[in-house]
Amino acid sequence: MQQSLDLTYLKTLMSEDENLVNRFLTIFKTQCPQQLEELRTHLLNEDWASLSTVAHSMKTQFTYLSVESLAAQAIEIETLADEGNTDIISDKIASFEKGCRSLLASVP
Repeated sequence: MQQSLDLTYLKTLMSEDENLVNRFLTIFKTQCPQQLEELRTHLLNEDWASLSTVAHSMKTQFTYLSVESLAAQAIEIETLADEGNTDIISDKIASFEKGCRSLLASVP
């Protein structure tokens, strides 16, 4: 599924400052792949607390970009890690990563 972003909320948060919006997007394009790698590493190491922290951070970014489907997936991953319900977390992360990569392809 192709993910798309809506910059309306981000622009409001950034007081319509295009430089700040562009800076956020540049940082996002760098951080998101790194955070996906961190999720995989924490999954392999069964470091659920760190995995939860990364998912929480990503949730916020997707909320700013108005990508509610990915924000909801990040919340689900965070909750699964927090509750120790880790038997399905690998599949959830794989689906989340696919959505993230789709979104990254559309970020200006």
